[in-house]
Amino acid sequence: MLTPGAETGVSWHELIPNETAVTYNALARYFEGSKPTAKYRLTNGTICYVYRRKDGSLIAAVWNYRKRTNTLADLSGFKLLDLFGNPVPSGLINVRHDPYYILQRKHGEQEFLKALGHLKIELSDPFRSSPLVRIIGGNAVGTLKNDSAHELSSTLLFSGNGFASSVQTVKVPAYTKLPFSLPLHKKSVKTPGELNLEFAGRKQVIPVETIPAPRWNSGETKEFSSPDKKLRCTGTAVLKDGRCTLNLEVRDASDSGPLGDRMHWETDCVELFADLNPAKIPLEDPQFYTPETFRIFVMPRNGEGEDHVRVQGKAVSIADLSCRTKLLKDGYRIRLSFPAGKQPCIGFDIKVDDSGYSKSSARREAAWGGGNSLYRNRCNFGILSSLNQGKTK
Repeated sequence: MLTPGAETGVSWHELIPNETAVTYNALARYFEGSKPTAKYRLTNGTICYVYRRKDGSLIAAVWNYRKRTNTLADLSGFKLLDLFGNPVPSGLINVRHDPYYILQRKHGEQEFLKALGHLKIELSDPFRSSPLVRIIGGNAVGTLKNDSAHELSSTLLFSGNGFASSVQTVKVPAYTKLPFSLPLHKKSVKTPGELNLEFAGRKQVIPVETIPAPRWNSGETKEFSSPDKKLRCTGTAVLKDGRCTLNLEVRDASDSGPLGDRMHWETDCVELFADLNPAKIPLEDPQFYTPETFRIFVMPRNGEGEDHVRVQGKAVSIADLSCRTKLLKDGYRIRLSFPAGKQPCIGFDIKVDDSGYSKSSARREAAWGGGNSLYRNRCNFGILSSLNQGKTK
């Protein structure tokens, strides 16, 4: 509660209260001895608590617990104070995380409570978007939500990372999420990602992260290697009839031996990452694994009678898989098949780990898609598609 740095040396006797002391003083002055009387949970994260003071009058505190910055409340006719106890002109107030205090004053008790319970909350920016947009197969894919109490019709345009969409018109009911997929064309200039909306004579711009997804066409052969080229991989992936089949040959002359007490990725191991619904982009934490996301470990060096395959995730089980491994003079070959759902494309990525010898940890990696933190970020997966590659204009 004291100004930092003012309590040292000869200035110890000149301690200066900081802004926290002022807020506590206002809290004590208006709320000391008060008892809770009512609680009103309003829309869009706004909440109002009402207390009865020692003199019998009512006082309320209203704030936004979601820390939104675009929440407007019509507080016309009320006596308002800010967090420090300063008077605030009544009217349309931007209610944020710091509370406003509302005094009863001229209102009767029931009139005061009824007015607080029916506060109208509007939004200066009624739309929210997923924090990122994925570029999948020539489309910008994400999710939009209308947080207002009214259905809104709006134009929607995406631009960013050297791409732009044409303008589309969307109609979003009140409090409703709308997944979108906007066809893209190339731009000559790369700009930060953003969604542009126009509705009811208003404009809203929402910054978004843009994540392009590398594409692997079904039946196509891909080659990838570690940075030092000592670990080289060649694979063909096929998406057909609800299953994905991967044939992968790895050139790796060093033998790590069986897994032992190491983690899967600390030995010679193929990690396959799959997402059966890559176009699902939640409004919050879209990078987190969903129930449709899983990870398969294939350990070709494990001995007879040991597990060669393990699964992380609930979308598939060991019983759903078909896996064969074959050791070669200078590496190994695997054939892996697993259920892939009914969508024409899936999230898909491969990382191959190489450990030099028994009991050592992996010393090099080769990854196809090049995405970071695949073990925790599904939006960094590439895409395996059974559709013909559409040309991006």
